[in-house]
Amino acid sequence: MNAVPSPNSAVLTCWKDIAHYLGKSVRTVQRWERHFGLPVRRPDGVNHKSAVVAYPRDLDRWLHSRWSRRSIQQRCLQDQNAIKFSIISGEISDGVRIAGELRSELRSLRTEHRTLMKELALALTSLRHTCREYPWQSNALSSSFQKPPTKAA
Repeated sequence: MNAVPSPNSAVLTCWKDIAHYLGKSVRTVQRWERHFGLPVRRPDGVNHKSAVVAYPRDLDRWLHSRWSRRSIQQRCLQDQNAIKFSIISGEISDGVRIAGELRSELRSLRTEHRTLMKELALALTSLRHTCREYPWQSNALSSSFQKPPTKAA
């Protein structure tokens, strides 16, 4: 059975011990070494696939310097952004609600418009039939609108 290294142990002697100490997988800590400079030591003159050792105090120092807590200023900025997002999302939801109300009103206005256009068409058809049945008296109409006689000079 493998012994679990304690935070006070003098040296971590393999990737598995280092990973367990950091609470990560072996591949993650190997990637951290390649990309972020995780402080592990190797024997001199040996390639990257050799034995490794790490000191817990070096790992702790590295974690503290690389993975520090966010500053108060950054947290305030995030809080301000969250408040702005909240305000904007509220404005968006109000806009969506108003757009829905406007769509509903537009539907009812279109329905009313169609109804009025049908009534107008029926009224015009009725007027056309009435004009055909009772033609205007051309003489009576023309006499009532005659120009007054002009005096000849």
